[in-house]
Amino acid sequence: MRTMKLLWRLVVLGCCAVIITVTLALWSATGKAGYTKYYDADRAQRDAEAAQGSMEDLFADTGIETLPEVENRFTLGLAPSGKTLRETASVATIAGPAIVVGLGSLLSIVLLLLGDKTPKPTPGDD
Repeated sequence: MRTMKLLWRLVVLGCCAVIITVTLALWSATGKAGYTKYYDADRAQRDAEAAQGSMEDLFADTGIETLPEVENRFTLGLAPSGKTLRETASVATIAGPAIVVGLGSLLSIVLLLLGDKTPKPTPGDD
């Protein structure tokens, strides 16, 4: 029975590690943003309209650098960007609960292993 308890806790710990690893890999693959961002179709349309005959064309030959372009795509952030359900997806809200469960599982493994090292009283001891 002790082996099954230990095995179950190790499986839970492994699943938590997988969730945390995949979440961090997704965060890295989508641009390592501070806050979660989504593709904005309205912004894309405004950018397309602004690109036609923009003021930047007038100053293209001067060598003046423009501001870096902020990409209009989905990026998973470390923290949520808003209060709606869609905007709460982030590394903190996905991996956070997995970290808590994983730490609980790890503590439970330690307690399970240390629990067997305490001397058991014999029936005649007072």
